[in-house]
Amino acid sequence: ANSISESIVKHRLKAGTALPYEIWIAEELEINRNTVHRAYEKLISDGFAQELDGRRGIFVADTARGKYMPPFPAIGIVTSDNFSDIVYKSSQNSLAYFSGVIDRATETKHSSIFLHLPNSENNPDTIQQWIEDTVPRLSGIVHLGSGSHKKNLPLRMLLEHKQTPQILISGFSVIPHISSVYSDVSGGGTAAAELLLKNGHRKIGVLSSFINQNKNELFNYYAGERAIMMTECFRKCGLKIDQNWISIYDNKEETLKGNIRKILDLKEHPSAFWCQNDDIAISAIKILNEFGLDVPRDISIIGFDDVKEGSSCNPPLTTIKQPCYSIGRQSVDLLIDIFENGSPGDARTEKIPTSLVVRESVGRVPGSR
Repeated sequence: ANSISESIVKHRLKAGTALPYEIWIAEELEINRNTVHRAYEKLISDGFAQELDGRRGIFVADTARGKYMPPFPAIGIVTSDNFSDIVYKSSQNSLAYFSGVIDRATETKHSSIFLHLPNSENNPDTIQQWIEDTVPRLSGIVHLGSGSHKKNLPLRMLLEHKQTPQILISGFSVIPHISSVYSDVSGGGTAAAELLLKNGHRKIGVLSSFINQNKNELFNYYAGERAIMMTECFRKCGLKIDQNWISIYDNKEETLKGNIRKILDLKEHPSAFWCQNDDIAISAIKILNEFGLDVPRDISIIGFDDVKEGSSCNPPLTTIKQPCYSIGRQSVDLLIDIFENGSPGDARTEKIPTSLVVRESVGRVPGSR
């Protein structure tokens, strides 16, 4: 009886799921069928099992769901940063994600618990014991910036746990039962393309800091896919992006400066740049000014993220806004729905639309005014 009830709780079996026939268990375990019958009677009296009219056998009871619901439900948050780093050092996006998670958890009467994973030096048995002691108290786990390397044994073992839903914010995992909530660039990207076309632009350059090369990590973040997705979106809208107009640099301003110079020195070059994030866009405006070019009179710039510095730079930056706070909130709703209505191992993907924030860094193509 204890073994079957533990299995019902562990696998969160749905009401009406058929349990094995008494005779099958008796034969499999080589025990008296009366013993199995008494065990099933105990499961029925404890609220784990029930008989159904017109159906032969024993089934998971409607009341079993209450057996695996944590008495004090909580959402676990896994991150590589300390809480103080999140508050004082993280990007605006990271803080917005966390704010969305915590606010929505509070509204749904869930606590938010920051999970500190065991050290990688611990043996697998110790890590497994931590998982068994910690995870059953949770309705779900949100991962944000919590590492990705396959050699991270505690993280890998946690991700392999299927009974409690887990979700990665703004990324995807090679582990198939990990859910995702991320921003859909197509809405903001299409609006940006329409704005460029309206102003006579046809040739667009891309300034990117990195593109995902290895997609076999535990986590792969969509920031590394953004340049590819935006390039595809622009091309579908009729904009030209030559391979020679795509700059991938090493986060050093001198490298970015050299790459922009090379693109502008080409016989045919873009009249506008889309940048992977607003930091690159702000740096690009500064570099173009050093080259004696005016934004947007000589060349236009579009960023991504809508950080607060973008609205105060000169000129104010047109950018694609990520709904980071909404992504955090939606991740909690998705976890709770999977926990309450799904089955262990369920994985879902949800995309939240981006939008375009129009400011003054996009103008008409030179000579077309």
